[in-house]
This record gives sequence, structure tokens and C-alpha cells, in this order.
Amino acid sequence: MTEDATLRTSALAVAFTVVLLAIAGSLALVGWDDGDRTLPPNSRNGGNADGRSLPAGPEKAGSWLEIDGQESPSAFLARMTQSDLAAVGAAFSVLATRYRESPRMIANRTLQIWQIARESRDGPALPDLLRDLGRLPDAASRLSLGSVTQLYRVQRDSGVGHSQALKAALEEAH
Repeated sequence: MTEDATLRTSALAVAFTVVLLAIAGSLALVGWDDGDRTLPPNSRNGGNADGRSLPAGPEKAGSWLEIDGQESPSAFLARMTQSDLAAVGAAFSVLATRYRESPRMIANRTLQIWQIARESRDGPALPDLLRDLGRLPDAASRLSLGSVTQLYRVQRDSGVGHSQALKAALEEAH
């Protein structure tokens, strides 16, 4: 084999390897599903970094207010938490002005926070939680309730009580 033929063969082998690596990388990225990016990575598989089980979120319990659902966000929250609809409705209406998400997602995230709080037995009644979530230092800026939910979960996982965890999450998200 001539030196020129050897160089061409080597170049083809390198090119073939690069193409295969590019294809493999693309397939790996296409198959990679990070799921709900607003939740901590380990919460999707039912536990956190230290192996403790996380509270069942609405997505696990089948209690997520769906996009095409006919139930209002307030009615959904009242039903899921066995709370008074009038009290929930009055407090919930403020949240739409404080957070960027749709009312449906505000309801879903609020339910997540409520479930986490109730698991430790120090959480408030839902209307109280709704009022707390509506009390932001600067009502002019709209926060992401998804971020607040994640920050709250991290605080609670660290052993912080409900009131302090919610306050810290709201301050950090702001």
C-alpha cells in the first residue's frame, strides 16, 4: 500500500469515527428527558440526594390540574385540600397578579407546596398559604411560582420549618 493510500484510509477512518460519535451524541441527547425542569433532579425519581423519600407531588398522585380540564383552579385546590371554595377563591385571585404562571399552574404549584408543608404537620390551611404566597414585598414584580416551589422544597429538605422556608423561598426568588 502506498503512503498516499494509507493517509486516505486513515483520514476516512477518522472521519467515520467523528460521524459515528456525532450520531451517538445526537441520539443520546434526543433520548435524554429531563422531565419537569422546575423540580429538583431527584424529586422525579421519588427521593432526594440523601435517600429520603419526598412527598408525593400532584404528578404522582394523579392530582394535577390538566390543561384541558374543566375544573377551575380554585375549585381544584378546594377539592384537593378539602378547603372552603369561597375562602380559596378569594385568596387565589390575588396570586394571578403576583406570579407569571397561568392560573392552572399556580394551582398545581400551590398544591405542591401545601402537600410538602402538610407532610411535616406544620403547614397552614390552604387559604392561609394562599394569603402568604400573595404577600410579596414588591407587588409590581411577578415571580415564578415554580422557582418558589423548588426553593421551598430545598429549604424543607434542609430541615427548615414551613414559615421560615416559605419566607426564604420568596425572598430568594424575588
